[in-house]
Amino acid sequence: MQEKKNQTQQDKYTVCLAINDKSYQAEGDTIEEALLQLEPENYKTAGVFTIMLGDKKREQYFNIHKTRSLFEKKMFRDFMIKILLIPK
Repeated sequence: MQEKKNQTQQDKYTVCLAINDKSYQAEGDTIEEALLQLEPENYKTAGVFTIMLGDKKREQYFNIHKTRSLFEKKMFRDFMIKILLIPK
């Protein structure tokens, strides 16, 4: 039973966004699902995204333009998801 729970936990993406002095975190079955659950108050500044899947971790710095575009433009979000993707 415990193995199944750990396996399910490892199949979920965890996305953390650090902007200024605040940190936001969300989980989802896909990166896009997790990103859409993030609700930063002010995303019009640079940020650091940390994407985790099990024990794999990827960190990416986004400047002001990329951070804003990630939340406002679906086409840009789809493009960046391909770059941020961690294979299962």
